[in-house]
Amino acid sequence: MKKMFLFAVGMLCMSVQLAATPRMLPNEVKVADFEDVTAGIDAAWVSGVNQWQSGDFTFTTYKDDSYGDAYYYAFVVSNETENTSTGFMEPYRSAKGGAYEGDNFAVWYSDWNGNNSITFTAQTVHGFFVNNNAYAVAAFTQGNQAPARRFTAEDKFLLYAIGKKAGEVVDTVTVELAANGKYIADWTYVDLSVLGEIDEVAFAMTSTDKSTYDGITYYDNTPTYFCMDNFGAEKPEGYVAPELAVIPEEVKVADFEDVTAGIDAAWVSGVNQWQSGSYTFTTYKDDSYGDAYYYAFVVSNETANTSTGFMEPYRSAKGGAYEGDNFAVWYSDWNGNNSITFDTQVVPGFFVNNNAYAVAAFVDGTQAPARRFTAEDKFLLYAIGKKAGEVVDTVTVELAANGKYISEWTYVDLSVLGEIDEVMFAMFTTDVISYDNGVTYYDNTPTYFCLDNFGAEKPEGYVAPEMTDIPGATALDEIDIKTSADKVMMNGRLYIRRNGAMFDLQGRAL
Repeated sequence: MKKMFLFAVGMLCMSVQLAATPRMLPNEVKVADFEDVTAGIDAAWVSGVNQWQSGDFTFTTYKDDSYGDAYYYAFVVSNETENTSTGFMEPYRSAKGGAYEGDNFAVWYSDWNGNNSITFTAQTVHGFFVNNNAYAVAAFTQGNQAPARRFTAEDKFLLYAIGKKAGEVVDTVTVELAANGKYIADWTYVDLSVLGEIDEVAFAMTSTDKSTYDGITYYDNTPTYFCMDNFGAEKPEGYVAPELAVIPEEVKVADFEDVTAGIDAAWVSGVNQWQSGSYTFTTYKDDSYGDAYYYAFVVSNETANTSTGFMEPYRSAKGGAYEGDNFAVWYSDWNGNNSITFDTQVVPGFFVNNNAYAVAAFVDGTQAPARRFTAEDKFLLYAIGKKAGEVVDTVTVELAANGKYISEWTYVDLSVLGEIDEVMFAMFTTDVISYDNGVTYYDNTPTYFCLDNFGAEKPEGYVAPEMTDIPGATALDEIDIKTSADKVMMNGRLYIRRNGAMFDLQGRAL
C-alpha cells in the first residue's frame, strides 16, 4: 500500500509539473520592414556581394565599382519621400512617395550577376507590399528616360516573385506593375502564400519595351526597378487593393497643322471649342451686332508680315508660322474664353511672335487711336498657369519693351509653372485710354499675339533671336488723353472719338 501511495503521489506531482510548464511555440517570424536598417549606401559595402538582414530575412546588395564609379544592384534601403524622379540619378523613390509604413523601404534593381533573392529559413511566406519605382514610372508614363518610351495600352511591365526550396523552383507569382494602360501607384499587397513552403524568393522583371537588333533582344528599355516593404507580412484584415493609376496618353504638341486655317463656317454664336494635338482651344464668335467678330484663338496660314489694320489681323510679325504652314492668333476675349486646357501636366513651352497688326500700331503709330511706342512703353503677355481653377504662377513675356520688340518666333518656357491643367492669357500695354477718374477703358494697342507649337520642348542648342528696334523710340511725351479722346455711347455701345475720328473699342475706324 505504501508503495502504491508513493507512486500515486509521484504521478500527481508530475501531472502538476507538466500542467505548470507553458507550451513552447515556434519563434515568431519577424517581418522585414527595413526600419532596423540604416537607409542609403553603406560605406562598409565591399566590391561584389554584401549581405544584410531585416527581420528574419537576408538580403543582398551587389556593388560594382570595376569601372570607377560604384553601381548598386539588387536591394538598397531608402527613406526618400519624393514620388517623382528626373532619371537614373534619383532611383530610390517610390511612386507613392515614401514607405508603406514607417520611414524605410527597399528598392530592387536587377542584378545581372544573379544576386536577386531574399533567403530565409524554410517557411510559407505570407506576402509583401509592392510599389512601382518613380524612375520607372517616369519612363513608361512620360517616355522621357531615353531609350525608354511611353507605354501604350498594349504594353506590360511585370515583376516575377519566384519561390524556391533547396535551389529548386517551386512556383512563381506574377505582379503586373503596369498593364492595360494602368499602373500601380500606391502600395499594393502581393500574396506569396500560394508558393507554399520555400526558403528563397528570387525576383525578375520584364518589359514589352525592349532594345532589339536583328531580331535579338538585348535589354529592357524600361528601368527594371521596383519598391517593396514589409516582406513576410500578413495581408491586413479587411484589406482592399488600391485603384491603379492611368497612364496618360502621349502628349502631342499643338502645331495647328491638324486644323484647317481660317474661320470655320460651322462655328456658332458664342463658345466654340476645338483641338490641336493634346490641347483644347476656344474661339468666341460674336455676331450680336450683325457682322461676326472672333475672339480668343483663330488658326492662320497667312505669310505676309505686315498689316494695314484690323481687316488684316491674322498675320505674324515674322510672316507665317514657326514651322509648317499654320499658327494660331489670339485676341483678347472680354467674355473670358482666353485659355488653353489640357490634362494635368508640366507644359514645356511654346513659340510666340508679335502680331503684325499690333506691330503696325506700336511701331508705326498708324492704327489710331494707338500711338507709336517710346522707350518707356511696354506690351506684355501673361501666361497664367492654373490647376483645378486655381492660379499656380504666371510667366510674363515682353512682346515690346525698352524700345525693342519681338519680330522673330521666340521660345517661351512654361515648365516653371509646374503641373497645371490650363494656361490663361492676358495682355497689357502702357498705351491706354483713361479719364480723370483714373479708370482705364481699354488698351489702344491691339491685344493680339501669335503662337505656335504649344507644348513643345525647347530645341537643343536654342538661342533666342535678337529683338528689333522700334524706330525713333524716345522718351514718353506727356499726352492729355482727356482732350484728345472722348467716349461716346451709341446704341448701347461705347465708342471713342479721337482727333475728329470715331473708333470702336477694338480700335477700328467707323
